[in-house]
Amino acid sequence: MSLLTQRIFSVLLCLAAKTERLVLCRAQHEDSSLLNRIISLAAAGEYGEGVLPNCSTIFFHDSGTIGLTDTTTDYALVRNLKCLHLRRSIGYISFPPQDLTWASRLRELRLISCVDAKDMFRICKGAVRLRNLSLIMTKPSDIFRPLPPEGEDLNCALLQRANTLKILELRTCQNTWFIGQLGPTRRLDCCPRLTKLKMLIIDIPLLFNLDIEEPSVSFLDRLPPNLVSLSLAELWWRPRSPSSLEARRIKALLEMFALHADSILPSLDELQYIHSRIRTCLSSRQIYEIWERFSPIIPKFTCDKDFLPREYFTPLLTPRRIRCRTI
Repeated sequence: MSLLTQRIFSVLLCLAAKTERLVLCRAQHEDSSLLNRIISLAAAGEYGEGVLPNCSTIFFHDSGTIGLTDTTTDYALVRNLKCLHLRRSIGYISFPPQDLTWASRLRELRLISCVDAKDMFRICKGAVRLRNLSLIMTKPSDIFRPLPPEGEDLNCALLQRANTLKILELRTCQNTWFIGQLGPTRRLDCCPRLTKLKMLIIDIPLLFNLDIEEPSVSFLDRLPPNLVSLSLAELWWRPRSPSSLEARRIKALLEMFALHADSILPSLDELQYIHSRIRTCLSSRQIYEIWERFSPIIPKFTCDKDFLPREYFTPLLTPRRIRCRTI
């Protein structure tokens, strides 16, 4: 894109003074810094009173396939920004620490991409008004990520916002590298301290390791105490299909909510089971048997197919394929 075209787009941004919602898309082979340059030109003040002064919501879809995307400078200049949705199907989103003033204005942040815990720690620390956080980890450009520094894992990041978060969504899409971003426990164990949280959408293994743990009533103590809505997504780290033992444990876990949720999670109105679009373990009959345990009591039990596109999920590699890749 020529410099003249960039200037034309920057003028349009300044003239769109009444725009409240902006949807942007970067093509796969477009320069990743292009949007940054256009907004920076507009912010120079040559063409108006500022960049999108009434814009509170930005959706940005990045179709790039490799490398990192620096988003900080792009959005720091949109001074009324309250809701930011970023989607990158393959690769990582990076948030360098130079300028995170934009985070202090956010009420809602939705990231569909791979992002490291240390970046989320910095964002959560600065996002003092954040109520709604959604992290959906799509395909990385590699399968190895450095562990977060001590005290800056995802559990520590979320605890920064324990007094503001109302909605949390955390989906890993079978990215096993993400487990290390949770810190030493390799589990989301900060949930009991998220006392303001009302809605939680999460992969089951991030809370309960059903590969080695039998469900017990103590499992419910791992959840935020004031939940109104809970969605548990089935997910398996192993490349093989779930066994009958794992199916039994999933069933026991869900039935446990019917027996004990009213006493341990008194505010819970709805429990949703999201069955895997890759490898599901419960039959239709088993789902019906679980539903019978709940009806007609609260919480209401529902079962739905995973709403995330299959393309988000990282294929599970067999040991043979892993060996072939490393030769």
